[in-house]
Amino acid sequence: MAAKKSGSTKSSGSGVKRFLFFLFLLACGGGAFWIYHHEGQLQQIIMPSDRDVVIETFETAYQPEELIAKNGRLLPTKQHSFGTVTLFFSPYLLVQGKYSPDGRSSQPASMLWDMTDGELVLDTNSFDHTQGFSDCLMSSANADDFRILHTLTKRGPLSKEAITKELGSEDAVICDRIESLKKRHLVIVSGDIVRLHVETPLLKVEPITGITKPFVNRHSTHGVLISTVYSKSDIETLVKAAFGPDLAIRSSRVIYIPTYEIQINNPDGSHRKTYWNGISGKEMWKGSKTPLMP
Repeated sequence: MAAKKSGSTKSSGSGVKRFLFFLFLLACGGGAFWIYHHEGQLQQIIMPSDRDVVIETFETAYQPEELIAKNGRLLPTKQHSFGTVTLFFSPYLLVQGKYSPDGRSSQPASMLWDMTDGELVLDTNSFDHTQGFSDCLMSSANADDFRILHTLTKRGPLSKEAITKELGSEDAVICDRIESLKKRHLVIVSGDIVRLHVETPLLKVEPITGITKPFVNRHSTHGVLISTVYSKSDIETLVKAAFGPDLAIRSSRVIYIPTYEIQINNPDGSHRKTYWNGISGKEMWKGSKTPLMP
C-alpha cells in the first residue's frame, strides 16, 4: 500500500514539473515575441543614454552657421534671436532587397524609410518624402488595400466599375474593400467616384530611393539618438503589403540622419525649436508633430 502511495506521489510530482516547464516555455515564447516587436523600445530601456555607440549615417553637408545664415526669415523682428543649437540624429530604416517590376526581370531595391513619420524618402539629395504611407501604417493597410491605392495613385480618381475592371476582381469584393478604405479614411467616395483621401498624395509605386551619397560611420552617444515612432517590424510589414510578392526583403538596418535643433528666442522670454536636416538643409517636421526628443 505504501509503495502504491509513493508511486502516486512521484507521478503527481512529475506532472507538476511538466506543467511548470510548459509555463516556462510559454513565457519564453511570449518574451521573444515582445522583443521582436518592440526592439527600439527595449534598446532604449536597457542602454544608458550616455553610452558611446558607432552609428551609420551620411556625411553632414550643412553646418548650423550656414542654416542660420540662410534662414534669417525665422526671426520676424530684431528682438528675436537665434538660441542654442544641438545636434541630434534621426532614425531611418534602410530596406534592401530585389524587385521584379514586370514579372520577367529582377533589379535591386533600396528604400530609406523615415521611422518618425513612416514615409519613404524619394532621394538623398532633396530628402523629399512620399505622402500617404503614414496613413496606411496607422490604418494597418494590407496588400488588397494597396492594390486599390496604387491604382488610384497611377490613374487618379476612378469609378468603382473602372477599378473593378482594372484589377480584374469581382464587383462585390472591390466594393467591400473600398467601403473598408473609406471607413479608415484612406479614400473618399463621391457618388461613384473614388479618390485618395490624402492631401497632395504621393504613394510611390516602385520600392526605390535614389541613394547618391555614401554611408559613413560616426561615433555618437545614445543621448542624441531620436526615438522611433514606427519600429523595424512596422516598416517591413508595410513594405511587404505595399509592394507585394514581387519584392523580396534581404536585409534592413537603421541609418541615422544628422538633425540640428535650432532654438529661436522670442522677445517675451519664450522660445520655439525648429529642426533641420543636415544633409538637405531643409526644415523637418514642418507643420507636423515633432517626435519624442532625447
